[in-house]
Amino acid sequence: AAVAAGERSSLTSNALAGATSDGDHEDEAFFLVDCPGVGYAQVPKQLQEAWKRFLRAFLLERSTLRVVFHLVDGRHGPMADDLELMALIAELRSQAAKYKAEGDGRRLPVALMPGRYVLVLTKLDKLDKSRVKNKVWVATDSALRKFGLHEDTPIVCTSSEARIGRDEMWKYLQLVYGSSCENEL
Repeated sequence: AAVAAGERSSLTSNALAGATSDGDHEDEAFFLVDCPGVGYAQVPKQLQEAWKRFLRAFLLERSTLRVVFHLVDGRHGPMADDLELMALIAELRSQAAKYKAEGDGRRLPVALMPGRYVLVLTKLDKLDKSRVKNKVWVATDSALRKFGLHEDTPIVCTSSEARIGRDEMWKYLQLVYGSSCENEL
């Protein structure tokens, strides 16, 4: 799943895995938006494709978007849908850099800047550390390299049960407060 911090949207989540559909999560200072359809969603292919089109537009058009958290199941590493999202982030960054080079005055999301796409490996309490360091870590790094994202994409290892990665996640959530919406690429 992809989780973006920024302006309020119309997405909601469901307690069932892969059942995010439409709505949002709200805090006084910022909004967390759980985008559906990227990852484990057991819905018709046509609906998944519509969600992907929505996500593309959301990432490119939300000038107030500050940071994108890409949640990857740490038990498996990047799956096909995760690779698609990485490719989309790389493509949108390239497109944003092109706009800037051409002097296009569009206000692009700060989230497309280097360091604002954060890959989060989840559920690390479910497997031993050697497996994470070897198989999953190598697969994740390889995927980021494939799309040219490895140098400026932080990887945060997390576990809600073992409370691993909480401080690091808060560090990246603080990016929501610290930047203007100007195109800083």
